[in-house]
Amino acid sequence: MEFRTKEILSFLALWILTSALTIAILNVVGIIDFNVFKTEPEPEIIYKVVNPPEKCLTQDVEEVVVEEEDIEVIDGILLETPPEEYVIHLTDAEYLAMMMDAEAGNQDEVGMRLVADVILNRVDSKYFPDTIEAVIFAQGQFAKPSSGYTDRELELAIEEMERRIDKDIIAFRAGTYHSNEKWMDAYVHGAHYFSKFKPEYCD
Repeated sequence: MEFRTKEILSFLALWILTSALTIAILNVVGIIDFNVFKTEPEPEIIYKVVNPPEKCLTQDVEEVVVEEEDIEVIDGILLETPPEEYVIHLTDAEYLAMMMDAEAGNQDEVGMRLVADVILNRVDSKYFPDTIEAVIFAQGQFAKPSSGYTDRELELAIEEMERRIDKDIIAFRAGTYHSNEKWMDAYVHGAHYFSKFKPEYCD
């Protein structure tokens, strides 16, 4: 009986060794691929999105379904290119509303309108850039627009674009007037001191 048990154990050990060698050989020659049983970690997803200026816009961005053809895999990392409608494009009115909030969000509506007028008047002047966006982001001219805007501020911006309450003011400052050889004092409204061009520098 003891001999029979040893014989069975020897047979099982030989069978296991033979099976292991056979499986190893099949894996080497490519007949069996054990890599298919491995669980790969999810690749990191990197979104290639054109970011608007640092704003907390009031509009809601709808959920975007990225189609398979919009996905590119490079070195195991997914690079997703969202559809065009995902990228937020700001209109002139939105830029203007952003600046009204950034520069005069604590002022009354007239104060906000006057800030918008300064920007619009600069667009019309030969001394400044000729677009609202370029005027706003000119170096050292205005506060960085980063606080968003309200629906009412957007309404005011649109109204000023259609009909300004002041077509002369060209600059403003809190607490004191600007010192500029081309400008002269205009008036004070709220916390802002507004300036306009001297007659000899008018367009």
